[in-house]
Amino acid sequence: MLILERDRPIARIVPVEAAETSDDERLAELERRGALRRAAIAPLKKLPPPIKLPRGVSLLEALLQDREHAPY
Repeated sequence: MLILERDRPIARIVPVEAAETSDDERLAELERRGALRRAAIAPLKKLPPPIKLPRGVSLLEALLQDREHAPY
């Protein structure tokens, strides 16, 4: 499928082919080309639990109040 903008071709949509390389190999190739840079530290395995606000408390108001009292 050809994508046009004002009757001018700008993109082509083609079917995805099965990957012949592993995820690590593809990431290494993208890193070699300079298209991405891997994180220097490992991602968190488990996210901290969400903060539970008391009923009727606005998250936005709590964030704004916290910002007012921030030391920076």
